Amino acid sequence: MADRMPGDAIDAELLDRYLAHECSEAEGAIVRRHLMARPALATALASFLSDLEGERSRSVPPDPGE
Repeated sequence: MADRMPGDAIDAELLDRYLAHECSEAEGAIVRRHLMARPALATALASFLSDLEGERSRSVPPDPGE
């Protein structure tokens, strides 16, 4: 989006590395500051990650063809 300020978003690659615990301490601090400044975004991200974790722990339904 052209109307966004440069500091308005973090890079998707940086967020990916942060979530995978593969970024530097300085990069992690950037992500944490970004999320602390945007509590609604931090809440949405936490909810999304929780939903993903729930999907991983859900058992696979049995195959009706078996």
